[in-house]
Amino acid sequence: MSQDTKRDRVWKTILELESEPPEYTLYRTGEAPDTIVGFTKADIQAAVGDEISKRTIHDVVLTMVEYGLLKMVKEPSYASISPHPITGEQVQADVYRMDNDER
Repeated sequence: MSQDTKRDRVWKTILELESEPPEYTLYRTGEAPDTIVGFTKADIQAAVGDEISKRTIHDVVLTMVEYGLLKMVKEPSYASISPHPITGEQVQADVYRMDNDER
């Protein structure tokens, strides 16, 4: 069996999150709230636990974006999502999904 690295676990978690991605309420200044489907780095952190650093998660997400496997949900930078998967608060965060998914 091959070695199970922390990056492998993050990659696997992203694939699992994509199979049943959470929904977020998107708040934009001056507009009605909307629903978006995808996952955040905090979703990944909550799923993999504290033994894997935020830096490792960030690096894997960026690698997958560079490979064209993930894309950031195109939303304006002044948008906020709710609820945050760990704190439950409304925050600004990037939401990702697989590049071939047209939700």
